[in-house]
Amino acid sequence: MTDDIHKTAPIDVSFLHEGAAKVDEAQVGGLMARVSELWARLEASPALQTHLDEVQTLVELVGDWRSGAYRQVPFTAIALITFALLYVLNPVDLIPDALPLVGHLDDSAVLALCLRLVRPELEAWRAWKASGAKATGDATEPTPAEPIAEG
Repeated sequence: MTDDIHKTAPIDVSFLHEGAAKVDEAQVGGLMARVSELWARLEASPALQTHLDEVQTLVELVGDWRSGAYRQVPFTAIALITFALLYVLNPVDLIPDALPLVGHLDDSAVLALCLRLVRPELEAWRAWKASGAKATGDATEPTPAEPIAEG
């Protein structure tokens, strides 16, 4: 992620899709290596604390995808989640995180929009999780990348 996109782009569906289009599997791994940093950031911000449970769900979904336990989600959804969570970790974004009271409002907006965009994939993953499914080592191939529509 480059800082220039954060300074000029509004937070909308195209902003998330453009950011997600630049995400690769290495960045997914990088995100997973920074989960403790992500928790610390969420817990330190009242604006982000409301997203703790949702972010945990997103991280678990990405973890299951990355391990191969659950591959029934398009990489586009994984990329959207990764972009949104890396955006939260970036202190220099549309509204710099250092600004008191408002610094995390854009992060919260990115998370909320991401959750709205990947809701069908989250629901499918939750149903899979609730069914007691376990990693089998022969996970299905990920579905081809398709744009995730606003919905």
